[in-house]
Amino acid sequence: MAKKFKGGMHGRDVIYHFKNPAMDFFFQWVLGMSTNGGSTVGECFSAASKITEGDTLSWARNWDKLGSDVQKRAENSLKNNQTVSARESFLRAYTYYRASVLFLSPFEDSKYKEYLSKARNCFQQALLLFDIPVTSFEIPYNGSVLPGYFFKPDDSGAKRKTLIMIGGGDTFVEDLYFYIVPSGIKRDYNVLIVDLPGQGSLPYEGLPWIPETEIPMAKVVDYLLGQQGVDEDKIAAMGISGGGYLVPRAATKEKRIKAICASSIILSFEKHWTELTKIPKLAKIEDTWVFSLLKSIKRKSFGVASGLIDTYKWRWGVKSMKELIDVSKPMYYEPSDITCPTLILIGESEYNLDWSRHCAEVSIEQISNERKEVIITPLAEGAEGHAIGTNISLMSQLVFDWFDETLKLKK
Repeated sequence: MAKKFKGGMHGRDVIYHFKNPAMDFFFQWVLGMSTNGGSTVGECFSAASKITEGDTLSWARNWDKLGSDVQKRAENSLKNNQTVSARESFLRAYTYYRASVLFLSPFEDSKYKEYLSKARNCFQQALLLFDIPVTSFEIPYNGSVLPGYFFKPDDSGAKRKTLIMIGGGDTFVEDLYFYIVPSGIKRDYNVLIVDLPGQGSLPYEGLPWIPETEIPMAKVVDYLLGQQGVDEDKIAAMGISGGGYLVPRAATKEKRIKAICASSIILSFEKHWTELTKIPKLAKIEDTWVFSLLKSIKRKSFGVASGLIDTYKWRWGVKSMKELIDVSKPMYYEPSDITCPTLILIGESEYNLDWSRHCAEVSIEQISNERKEVIITPLAEGAEGHAIGTNISLMSQLVFDWFDETLKLKK
């Protein structure tokens, strides 16, 4: 029986399996991916039952083992020309391999790239077996590329509404398929998913998180408008988690985006760190023996937090938590500069956090468009947490119904 508790930057109130808040939050997300074929409940709880609480290596090994087992099933089905079974298993194997790296440090853990490579290989194998049009693309940007995928319901060439989906500070572009792509395709939307600077593997390419997200987003919109079947007057964008900064910030300048959704909205990343996380306190002891001792105990709860913090430092292109806070200072925008219709979607428990509620309330007051709305998703429907990852069906219903009505108003 799930237990309730309060706290954590993700606004999570219900325990599914792990006492460690970060472990249980991401376990909930892996379970949530089952809505769009990214996992199964039985496989997830089987892996979780073998993981030692707070042990990051145990977490990584067991998700990797499950990924390997499911990948073998996919390969066997493929060998026998059972393409549906192969596709479904490759997609689940992606999720499990991907889960392996969640608490590993991209600076220190040798398995990070290995697990990620196995995950992406499975996703690419699955794409070859899709029965809808999908294009892998790379948009040139600052000496590297922004990688992504463009999905369409069919090849008819009919002009459709299109959603640009942007993830957050923890995501890889492939994760976004399981969050929203099948839901959009069923509703006759094109869906484009892409990594912006700082996301996916782009920090390895010298592209860390940047304040001016309108610049790469302009490149994404340029690419999109060059594709067949896109109605240029019906382009929407959604950002989750850190994407709740990326998309609204981009919308302050990129006016070809006709409507946006943020789940949930972030006005300032410097304040996001200082108001919702322990990073400022940890930054004060980062260079001391106390921090070194805590970090050396890799299998305790601090090891979980340490891996996540290293991920954020890596994505923001810094080596210390103080630098993380400093480099985030220009990452803000004025909500009054957003002139398109805006939906703010936020889980009930996250809304109860002062900073998250402040961002939502200030934004809804100042956004320069009459069509603006905050929807708070309820604990009673298992939709209380960060980015509504535990009720993707409800999230999709609310988002696409709102976009449908909003874009219908566009001439």
